[in-house]
Amino acid sequence: MTTEGAITTRPSSTNELIPGLTIALAGLTALCNLWGAKVILELFGDRKPHVDSSLVLFAGLGALLAAAALGYGVFLMSRRDEAGRYTVVIASGVLSVLAAAALVYALADYHPDYAIDWYPTEGPVADPLLAVFTGLVGSVSALVHRAWIPSLTSLVLPLAVFLLAASRPTATWIAQPRWTSRRY
Repeated sequence: MTTEGAITTRPSSTNELIPGLTIALAGLTALCNLWGAKVILELFGDRKPHVDSSLVLFAGLGALLAAAALGYGVFLMSRRDEAGRYTVVIASGVLSVLAAAALVYALADYHPDYAIDWYPTEGPVADPLLAVFTGLVGSVSALVHRAWIPSLTSLVLPLAVFLLAASRPTATWIAQPRWTSRRY
């Protein structure tokens, strides 16, 4: 720790990289869920009669809830609040579990006894690349279509956020007080 006049600073360490990356990826995950909610709720506005409306509302509102939880967690984490880390861990954990379930169902080729009408396998909802960037909506689409590549891609981002937020360097960074202070 060095003192320069009225400002006390601490040299940066490599352990600050992991919390910074956690905050950035959690913010990206929140934005991806907002994008997915926008995509699915716009398609819901078309009111196609063959599409399961309750699943569309579940996916859209769930993505909005996940975006709000992750955004609030990012805000609290940036202020070094432990509640923000827990919020990010829980929200990204739920998204990871849903994406992992979609992956397991796709690999096992599970067919439910009831028919779910969803959007076709082509288009903005079912694109494997967009499964990463639509959050919960991409996971639900991969689950319904039983496609393992979109299931796998929708698992990557929330799992990375979960592992980074639950890591020891992130917990240590949040527990440390801010080292920069001004003396008057």
